[in-house]
Amino acid sequence: MKPQFQHEATTSFALWLDNYFIRQGEGFSNKEGELYYKPDERLPVYPEDPILGLASYNSEYKQWVCNNDATAEGAIVPSGVYIDTGAGYDFCYRGESGVNVDFENGRVLVSGFYFPEIYDKLKIKAQFSVKDINVYLTDDVEENLVLQNKYNVNSRTVPDLGKGEGLEPYEQVAPAAFVSMERTVNTPFALGGEDLTHLYYRVVIFAENLYQLDGAMALCADAYNAGVCNIGYDDYPLNEFGDTKDYYFSYFETSKNSEKIPKLMFIDDVKSSKISDRLSKTTNPNLFLGFIDFEVCQSRFPRRCFPPAPPPPPPPCIGKERDRPKDTYIAATNLCEDAEAGTTTLIPCDQSIFQLGDEISIAPGMPIEEKRIVTGFGSIIVDIPTLNFHKKGTLVYVLRRNAQGSGPQGSGPQGSGPQGSGPQGSGPQGSGPQSSF
Repeated sequence: MKPQFQHEATTSFALWLDNYFIRQGEGFSNKEGELYYKPDERLPVYPEDPILGLASYNSEYKQWVCNNDATAEGAIVPSGVYIDTGAGYDFCYRGESGVNVDFENGRVLVSGFYFPEIYDKLKIKAQFSVKDINVYLTDDVEENLVLQNKYNVNSRTVPDLGKGEGLEPYEQVAPAAFVSMERTVNTPFALGGEDLTHLYYRVVIFAENLYQLDGAMALCADAYNAGVCNIGYDDYPLNEFGDTKDYYFSYFETSKNSEKIPKLMFIDDVKSSKISDRLSKTTNPNLFLGFIDFEVCQSRFPRRCFPPAPPPPPPPCIGKERDRPKDTYIAATNLCEDAEAGTTTLIPCDQSIFQLGDEISIAPGMPIEEKRIVTGFGSIIVDIPTLNFHKKGTLVYVLRRNAQGSGPQGSGPQGSGPQGSGPQGSGPQGSGPQSSF
């Protein structure tokens, strides 16, 4: 099944929220530090895979900022990392020596092919910006998010989690915002089948402190009537390694260049609430919880009118029974191109079955059947223009050979003897108008 509107809208909303926290709230912290080797079995691992194998070097923080728009607010989007192979640190750009930056997991992936002897002993440093609040799409129910899942705190000040060894990949850590779609409703909007689609999103915030929670909830409340660009799957910025598909990613440019129609959604309503401190201590005692409900709307035409299916093409001639008995025609083929009314040129699929002077039937047995004489080739040329349109696949029969002469060897239009050579020759040796045989 191809991606539906709800899939693309949910992805677009999560990208918008991430960009909104980073730019509107300047929700990031600039960091610099070492990365630590930590094998990842989900990836092709070096040296087991000597060509495509990767070595993973993880930081103490996730997620990293990948949106270059945020550099206007002072964020750092790494263009590469510093690698020490034993002779001092050298800067290596993304894409060189197989270096990929996994922004989602806060790490760098290095191709072991370029460092076969020391792939697990490299010293790597990086400068980057880490988000104050990570954004995750989830299909988990709210009860599991709040009551059962225990999220580790990846502090933006003193990172006890992963300190000196790097964070585990794919582990969801707080502070974080978990985005899930609750329901979708279509209501009539305009004549012609246009509806207003209401998308209801719930965002569960796990904050490190009350200041951070109140700031996130205030930002979301101010998003009332804000526009959200529908970007779609094809323009999602990250690849399978968590790096940007293009070296440079700009949320603004991606939104501006999006070709989705309709393009703009808007936030019609925002409601927020938070869990009391007493209840919070029984769920995630190290975190502060809040809930934000968004109603996002977009006018669209959700129903498509499908045209009727075209009639099936006629079956191929070879090996199939025909309505007309086989002894009534010599050979058969189909038209390989449409033949317009008034044409004298037909394009058959098999021209080899035709001879000059053949009588043919176009669309035999049909109300638009026409009989013509083959007068030339280059495709095939008939003597009289067609009266009807004949579409590609129409049957064409060869009814009889040499329809312009009554003898198999007659060379004139009126020759009646097998060897007659003149228009009035009536005997086998007649050569002039007065032959009396």
